[in-house]
Order: sequence, then C-alpha cells, then structure tokens
Amino acid sequence: MPVQIEVNAENLLDAVVRMPKGEFDSFVESARKLRKRGEPSAAVTPAEADLLHRINTIFSSGKRKRYNDLYAKFKNEVLEPEGRAELDGLIDEFETLNAERLELIGKLAEIRRESVKDVIDHFELTISNNG
Repeated sequence: MPVQIEVNAENLLDAVVRMPKGEFDSFVESARKLRKRGEPSAAVTPAEADLLHRINTIFSSGKRKRYNDLYAKFKNEVLEPEGRAELDGLIDEFETLNAERLELIGKLAEIRRESVKDVIDHFELTISNNG
C-alpha cells in the first residue's frame, strides 16, 4: 500500500539546507532533471541540430583519449619530456577548439533567443569538453 507524505516548501528547504554538499549537488541535479522531464520539449530546428552536433563533436575521441592518457601519466609523474610536449600541444589545441565551441554555443543561444546559461542547462552541455 503506497504511503503519501505531505511536505511543505519550508520543511523541504530546511532539509535541503542541512544536506552535505555532495548530497545537495546530487539532489539539485536530480530535481532539475525531474523538472525538465515535465517540460514540453521545444522542437530543434535543423540549424540547431547542426550546431549541437558540431558542439558535441568538436573534440575528436582519439585526441581526447590521447590527452587523457598523457594527463594521467603527467599526474602520476611518469610523463617523458616528449610526452609533455605533446600534452602541451593538445592543451593548446583544446583551448582553441573550446573557444570555437563556446562561440557555437553562443550562436545556438542567439538562434533560440535564450541566454547561453539556459542553452547550456537545457542541452546539458559542459563548458569544457576536453577531458
């Protein structure tokens, strides 16, 4: 037999304030996803779909994997000098690509007549996608 519990907003907020940070962050993310599920999804135009594809694929998976491998070696202090030079080159490349990616996000926001933050939240985009 299902049990219903009534919670008023004040009690809920009081409980949320007392949550440890990690639990709070998880709760907020879960609540955001639940809320989003209830929203009607706006149709994505072909131009928006193209921008989203470019935003999500700007970093090749091969280069991302190589970056992750080199960075793991760097963190473990086992990266050779030539590996460090390659890692530095990938970091420079990713910074350039990330700037281009942010421009694409800005174009998408402009098309949708939304703020960049709203577009990032709506499509669950990350600010940096290189790692």
